[in-house]
Amino acid sequence: MPNKNRPKDIPKLTTKEDKEEKDRRRQYKQLFDEGEFLRKQTADFLEILKSKNPPKSKDSFWR
Repeated sequence: MPNKNRPKDIPKLTTKEDKEEKDRRRQYKQLFDEGEFLRKQTADFLEILKSKNPPKSKDSFWR
């Protein structure tokens, strides 16, 4: 399905270029998702540190 908004002077991606672009986008999304997970985990950890009754064992945080 051709993109009608694509300017004429920009060549269409070849199959190899298309695959590389998809791989780059997939890797970026994966890294972004991992970053979001770590950010959320860090926020949870900080909440535990701020709370007056932190969990007794270290393992309870990771469950």
